[in-house]
Amino acid sequence: MTGLSQEIDWDYFGQAVEYQKQAKYQEAIEIYSELLEVDSNIYGCWKNRGQCFYSLSEYNYALHDFYKAIHLNQSDSSLFFCIGLTHVNIGKWNKGIEFLNYAVEKSYPRNETYFQNIGTCYYFLGKMDSAIKYLSSSYEINPENRNTLTNLAFAYQNSNPSKSCQLFQQVYNIDSLNAQTINNLGYSHYLCGNLNDAYSYYQKALSMDAKNSYLHRNIGLYYQRKNDINNACRHLQKAIELDFIKDWGDNEIEELMNFCQNKK
Repeated sequence: MTGLSQEIDWDYFGQAVEYQKQAKYQEAIEIYSELLEVDSNIYGCWKNRGQCFYSLSEYNYALHDFYKAIHLNQSDSSLFFCIGLTHVNIGKWNKGIEFLNYAVEKSYPRNETYFQNIGTCYYFLGKMDSAIKYLSSSYEINPENRNTLTNLAFAYQNSNPSKSCQLFQQVYNIDSLNAQTINNLGYSHYLCGNLNDAYSYYQKALSMDAKNSYLHRNIGLYYQRKNDINNACRHLQKAIELDFIKDWGDNEIEELMNFCQNKK
């Protein structure tokens, strides 16, 4: 720890750490703040307080503290990861990639989570080749990581639907009781042209979670492919009622909307 001070009550610091472990973030923040008033060069206080702010989704405060910490210690790969992940949470994908790459450079052994998050940033930037590269690196380290498999499957969806289908099947094999996993597998079968399998998985997911807007969009697309106007538009309307976010499927929802509009 950088900048240790004889004036600091380290038992008090330990109390803040315990509060943080118990998710009592405000209590921890108060103690870290008091300690920083005594000595502003305590690396652990800046980093830990930043993590508390991050956990409270107060990302600007978190970044302030993380940058203060990085001036005191640039050897901690987890700090670079914290900064990168905070940028990711506010949609600054390129900044996220920059700091996550720093984390990778400083980390040994190789960390699957670092690669996973870099790949996810590239995915949201629409750079699928880079997304696949980094997500594949994460997959090589841990082929059982559900999040990595899911993101990698999404990255392959347009360029290699068959590969995407295989990966979503692996996710399903790991977690067959998750409605979103089942929905994703159904949609991958839909893209591969396996409509009966897609419908079967959609119905299973629907029985578990009838309020998933993406599921209703997917079912609507299935009925569109079947040229069933009534059911296609019924599920489209349900997806809209459940606040479907177009950013996650702009083209598909527009396609379904146009289908329903033109069939009126």
